[in-house]
Amino acid sequence: MNHTVISTDQDHKPAILQKIPPYNVFFIYTHGNPTGFVDCFGSTADPTEFLNATEDIAPAVGNKSASQPPYNFVHIDGCNTAGTIEFPDPTIANSFGITSSSTNRAFLGWQTELLINENNRQWTQRVWNSLKNRSTIFDAVVASTNAGEPQDENGNAAMWDIIGDLRTKVHGVYLGSGTQWYR
Repeated sequence: MNHTVISTDQDHKPAILQKIPPYNVFFIYTHGNPTGFVDCFGSTADPTEFLNATEDIAPAVGNKSASQPPYNFVHIDGCNTAGTIEFPDPTIANSFGITSSSTNRAFLGWQTELLINENNRQWTQRVWNSLKNRSTIFDAVVASTNAGEPQDENGNAAMWDIIGDLRTKVHGVYLGSGTQWYR
């Protein structure tokens, strides 16, 4: 998809924040809440040391240079990561520079608690396979949900949310040449 993949299960909060500026797509499978997500070692029981909070993420995104494009797609696969909190605290999507009025940019998260199970893992895999096959974010999520609904902590349908442009694509966005948009 013309994106570099850095896969790790060993990054602490500072390493994650340091890696935010140069990239334009971000995915993490972790614990979360409306104010942030935890690193590879944290839990929601005591997230203080491990929480990548909105007030940490926004400055890291702000450290992008003029030649580094904005975030095209952010997927935080963790409980309540698309949940809202009261103003003036920003949501996780906002801290990545993605708002409901964004164009060519989207955020995917959850408004519910999630089960950690095979069904939900397969849902996420289907979403990313669809994105790899040039689907829009919205089409990828709907197709994945139609193939098997993700489950919340009670085994009911989990509520996902896309913030930003539903027509956003990940595949070929920059065509591998500078910051040229695909569409």
